[in-house]
Amino acid sequence: MARAERERLVQVCVYGSDACNLVHLTAEEQQAVAEGARKRNYQNCLHGFDLCDAARLTADEQEAVTQAANKRNYKDCIVGFYGCDASQLSAEQQEKIARAARKRNYQSCLHGFYGCDVAQLTAEEKEAVARAAAERKW
Repeated sequence: MARAERERLVQVCVYGSDACNLVHLTAEEQQAVAEGARKRNYQNCLHGFDLCDAARLTADEQEAVTQAANKRNYKDCIVGFYGCDASQLSAEQQEKIARAARKRNYQSCLHGFYGCDVAQLTAEEKEAVARAAAERKW
């Protein structure tokens, strides 16, 4: 096998392509392929992708993956994404997401968007919403 062809095969295998044929690789090259697979798995886990095999992670990697999942969940909660699990958050984080939800609701009401819950507004916010609605008459 020509050198260029061998290098291409190694790269194909390192990056996890289905076109990889380990039979043609040396033990050292197979080790590089295994390391590439380990790194891809870690990245999949770190970013919450389905291709994650958590059983293959080291203890340090598992800790980093857990922290990344907690950060993703908190961000999802702050912006109001479906799937947020507020029960996984600290009391301080829960208060921050409650404030963010109130702000989102106020903005929805202020602009006449669907999902506005007037009952959650303060008296001042209700007045501002009423003024905005009067000005918005198209």
